[in-house]
Amino acid sequence: MRLLSLVSLISLFILVSCQDKNEKKYRIGVFNLNGVSPVCVTETKEVLKLDPDFEPVVITAVDVLAGKLDELDAVMIPGGSGSKQLNNLGQKGQYILRDFVLKDGKGIVGICAGCYALSSTENYPCLGLSGVRVIERQHYNTGRGLVEFSLTEKGKELMPEFGDANLHCQYYDGPVMGLAPGVDDVEILAQYKYDHLQDSEKYKGKVVGQIFASRRKVGAGRVASVSGHPESTPGIRWMIPRMVRWACNKKLISYSKNVVRPEIYSQEIIFTSERAKKQSKYYNQLTGTTKQKIEAINGVIDMACWSAKKWVPGMLRDKDPKVRIAAANGLVRLERTDAIDDVKAALDMEIDPVCLKTLEQALKQLENIKG
Repeated sequence: MRLLSLVSLISLFILVSCQDKNEKKYRIGVFNLNGVSPVCVTETKEVLKLDPDFEPVVITAVDVLAGKLDELDAVMIPGGSGSKQLNNLGQKGQYILRDFVLKDGKGIVGICAGCYALSSTENYPCLGLSGVRVIERQHYNTGRGLVEFSLTEKGKELMPEFGDANLHCQYYDGPVMGLAPGVDDVEILAQYKYDHLQDSEKYKGKVVGQIFASRRKVGAGRVASVSGHPESTPGIRWMIPRMVRWACNKKLISYSKNVVRPEIYSQEIIFTSERAKKQSKYYNQLTGTTKQKIEAINGVIDMACWSAKKWVPGMLRDKDPKVRIAAANGLVRLERTDAIDDVKAALDMEIDPVCLKTLEQALKQLENIKG
């Protein structure tokens, strides 16, 4: 009997431990809808893995209609096209998503196009949840590159690790936002620091101080959005899981010093026509000499090229070990945790001792980035 009781107690302990572990996992839905950029889906999933308590789940419009939102703590709308995403959800899907926030008390976070979709913009397809509106709709091509932003006091409260650092974020035609008429319950987290619109004279003074990131408690739930792409910006990617935790109304946690590195970029890098030409030059160099390839790998990373994340992983499979070394180091600089399998595959084939050691170090560093 004593042995049976002991076995029962051990079984109960294991069961409770497993339950506790499962209870800590917050299921975060990542929309994969028509209009969502595939690379944005990948990056959003990856950045959620910085948080040890998050389980990213890719969901579609069909999943929404099938009631799968009931299984989630929050959802994310990645970059792409906000109007196309909402068109794919349809009116029924949009009603369900709004109820998910307003009635069920869940959270939702939008990035770039997701910011458009969550907005309260007149005469524009949107969910009307965030309390902010797009103020420069007629100027869709708002620029690309790294834009500088500053935190408000509310932003510093949510992300105290930044302190008073100069902050820069990947940006790809994101919305310039202002408060929607009659709305007074939006908490502004961050604001644009400079004008960055391509037609700078026409729009001069219309961007500085406008909303870059915000949050709002609406109905029973919570909404947060950001105009840029922190999930794609080394050093500040952790902003996204931090905002998601707030949207889930969960206790905030600290993230590794491996990813909290706002000092990586010190100035804006807006993609002018000259920089676009330089990017094309680097792309062509990827099929050039060893020296040209290495210059291109480092060049696209230094310039914060949006396409760097797509170009660098393939260079792990170059015939020259010097190029493979540059690619491995580049992936660490980019925090490309989605390329871990690429590094593992390269390791399995590597025979050069110096490159082998570099790949091992890169793999370890990328794995340490995850929560």
